[in-house]
Amino acid sequence: MQGLEKLEYRGYDSAGVTLVSNHHLETYKAKGRLTNLKELLNEKEHPEHTGIGHTRWATHGVPSNMNSHPHTNESETISIVHNGIIENYASIKECLLEQGYTFQSQTDSEVIVHMLDYYYQGDMMYALKNVCNTFKVVLRYVWFVQIILTAFLSQKKKVQ
Repeated sequence: MQGLEKLEYRGYDSAGVTLVSNHHLETYKAKGRLTNLKELLNEKEHPEHTGIGHTRWATHGVPSNMNSHPHTNESETISIVHNGIIENYASIKECLLEQGYTFQSQTDSEVIVHMLDYYYQGDMMYALKNVCNTFKVVLRYVWFVQIILTAFLSQKKKVQ
């Protein structure tokens, strides 16, 4: 939360965090100010020490809890945050819908987590390379580490 507080000056319409829990990821999102997210998190004890967080300024989809980041796959094993615009997200989303994926948000970013889920077969680097090839971009270092860390830790917890 301290990291998100340092970003408040930039402006945002929602905030969220994904925490690495015992056997899955727990995602909390709140429309509006960061204090709304803090209140949501204060509703229960959180012993987790690892996770990712994000403050969002809407470019796709209205400000809402569902459109807030992070976005998580259906099995709650991969969670992502993303800054920027994915210009070809509509065609990617259409392909993922044909594969049976369901979308919870109106954002372009949600396609990333579903693509990682689609390509992930036990090798996250393979999945990331395929996602990068689809978007024809190089992922930012911080974003890359956040995906790897969250996906790796959640898979590690499942194995134990």
